[in-house]
Formats: sequence, C-alpha cells, structure tokens
Amino acid sequence: MKVGYLGPGKSSFGFMAAETFFDKQKDAEFISCANHTEICKMAGIGEIDYGIVAVENVIDGVVTETIYAIDHLRRSSRLWIFGEVELPIELFLFRKNSESTAPTKLVGHKIALGQCSKRVNAFLGANDGIRQEIVDSNGEAAKEASEDSSVVAVSTAMAEREYGLVRIEPNSITNNPNNFTRFWVIGTTEAEPSLKDKTCLLVNLNQDVPGGLCGVLAPFSSRGINLLIIAPIPIHGRKWEYSFLMEFSGTFTNQIMQDAYSELCESGVAMGGPLLLGSYPAGTTK
Repeated sequence: MKVGYLGPGKSSFGFMAAETFFDKQKDAEFISCANHTEICKMAGIGEIDYGIVAVENVIDGVVTETIYAIDHLRRSSRLWIFGEVELPIELFLFRKNSESTAPTKLVGHKIALGQCSKRVNAFLGANDGIRQEIVDSNGEAAKEASEDSSVVAVSTAMAEREYGLVRIEPNSITNNPNNFTRFWVIGTTEAEPSLKDKTCLLVNLNQDVPGGLCGVLAPFSSRGINLLIIAPIPIHGRKWEYSFLMEFSGTFTNQIMQDAYSELCESGVAMGGPLLLGSYPAGTTK
C-alpha cells in the first residue's frame, strides 16, 4: 500500500500524520511528494493508494491549495476523503553542530515562518545580515540546514533525528502553543461508516438568489444535523465569488443526511449542485 505525503524526507508534519493514521499497516510504503496538488493528482489516478494533505490549521484556517486540488479532481475522478488526522504543531530552530560558522540564512516553509514570526524576527534582529528564505516544506528546510552549516532552519522535532541537526533553543518557537493542524486522508476508496463520522460538501452558491446560504443550511438544520465548519474558498478567476466548504456531523449513509442532501440539490441555490467530498470517521489525534 502506497501513501503519499508532503516531503522531502521524514521530518514533515505530513509524514507524521501518515505514520499516525497508518501505524498498524505493516505494508504501508510512504512516498514523498513535492506539494499537496501532486499528492491529490497521484491519488486520483491511482499512483498511490492514499494521500495525506493538510486541510486546516487553528491559526491560519483552511488550506486552499488542498481544496482547489480536491475540487478539480473530485469532479473528474473518484477521489474521496477517507479519514482525518489531527497533529499538535511544534517547530524549532535548527542548524548543524558547527559553532564556528556564523549563520547567513534562515529558511522555512511560509506558514511555519508565519506561525513562528515573533521568535524568527527576534533571531533575525539579533544576527545582523542574516537573510530569510522561503522553501516548499519543513523537510526541505531541514535538509538544506543539514548540508550547509551557515543555514538555520525552522522545522519539526523529527528533523533532529533524521538530519542530525541540533536545536538552537530547546523549546518550540511557535507564537501560539495551542497550535494544531488537521490532515485529510484521501483516496479512491470510500470510508466505511463508523460510530462518529463527518460528511463534507463543497457548495458554489448562486449569488443572484437572496438568502442562498440560508437555503443551503436549512435542509440540515431543520433535521437537527450539526454544522461543524463552514469556510469560504475564493473561486479562481471570478471576482468576489466563493465556494463554501462545509462539514456536518454524521455519515452520508444515514437516511436523514441523504434527505437533507437531496433537498439541497433540489433547491437550486447550489450552482452545479453540491459536491460531496466524502463521509469519514472523525479525527485520529496523535
């Protein structure tokens, strides 16, 4: 069984999420991928059995790259959300064990640098002339630091073991200690119903219809179905128009959920009809 995740190496949160979800699968082979779009494409065409993609962070909100990729592929392939994983986010300052070389560059993923902005800015201010550079993943940041003693990386605790790096400071440098990221497990296999499921829809509203959002939610609220999350996703190339990512409590196999979905489809407020992304067990948490 092949599982794709955001690499490189094994120090990314994507790899941690993959290990957490598939910890009992002895035949799991973890495949490093360049970005979330590539993971979704590979899962959609069957090059991998499952993919691990970040979907939401408690500080930065929804990961739109992931939603765009799933939206596009779900319409042309049988790509489903199969499960989810929640991880606590801890990030550290690393470099090679070389005190003789002054740091010249600090590297990190854009989101990681933003979530550690207070300590990163303090470090840059205390080291005159050091520049900051954005890379595609925490794993790439760690790898670059392992190859150049003048590079300081913002990366995960696993970078210490994988790349032989040392922490400049012992504790996590994130601005908010209560930081978590949620990952979706995606693939072409639908999840079996469990005791605690979520159902996820993507809805493109007809903006010419007054109260369109109320019309979307009414079939679910009238049946006592709880809305867990609603997030606007900008539609590429269209001014001030959004799709809405919606997660509801419950499985799609439940007749009440199916009745609500059917009523939404018949209401006409969702352009092109609502897109069902999957029904899956609620969070595996590390």
